[in-house]
Amino acid sequence: MDAKKIIGNSRKLKFGAAGGTATQVGSGMAFPVADLIQTFKPEVWEDFTEEWAYSQQKKYAEIVRYAGSGDMGLDILCFETKKNFEGP
Repeated sequence: MDAKKIIGNSRKLKFGAAGGTATQVGSGMAFPVADLIQTFKPEVWEDFTEEWAYSQQKKYAEIVRYAGSGDMGLDILCFETKKNFEGP
């Protein structure tokens, strides 16, 4: 794994960057959230995960979204320290 390449192709997360603003639905069938999440397309899943990671920013020192091919499945990265791959 080339950690410098992964970090070099990443960006810091911004609130609302993935999905814009939330809307409230006042009618229709209610779906369990776990069932709804299973219907996400891959790009929507990444956006959803980015928003979730942002909600965890008090827990992590660094949260980045890797943007590029060859990410080895590392789309959203949450690090406990600013050392990124060199830390815990």
